[in-house]
Amino acid sequence: MKLLKSRYQQGSITRIPRANGYAWRVRFSEWNGGKRTQKSLTFSGLEYANESDVQKAIELAVSQQNRDTERAKIDALFGEIVELYRTEHLPGLEHSTRQTNTYLLNSYIGPKFNDVRIRGVTPLAVTRWFSGLRLAPTTKASIRSMICARETARSK
Repeated sequence: MKLLKSRYQQGSITRIPRANGYAWRVRFSEWNGGKRTQKSLTFSGLEYANESDVQKAIELAVSQQNRDTERAKIDALFGEIVELYRTEHLPGLEHSTRQTNTYLLNSYIGPKFNDVRIRGVTPLAVTRWFSGLRLAPTTKASIRSMICARETARSK
């Protein structure tokens, strides 16, 4: 018997020629009743000029498709990650940056997300919370950069 291991899918995006230009086809697979089926979505080339526009359009669908994969089953609390950030990352920062980040963690990020499981901190939840904050644009930018610091550090 073959074991079915969930894999994280991002979809395959290809540009296909049409009579009046081109379109984008996104292919992915689904499991229904133990059988794998291929699915595809088509996007107009007039509406979506390049591949990155299509990727933005399917972002929510990709996250929903992958909600049951092992990669999505992280069970730690967000507060545990914040503590890891405090002990490993904060000490290496300049004094003023360390003070600002500690303030933002204690005043905004911590109270909202400390007791939430990581998988509960979804882009939609963060976006809704972020849009409701009544803060100066520079403070919001600082919070955004802290939340996205993991991605920035990984890309260096």
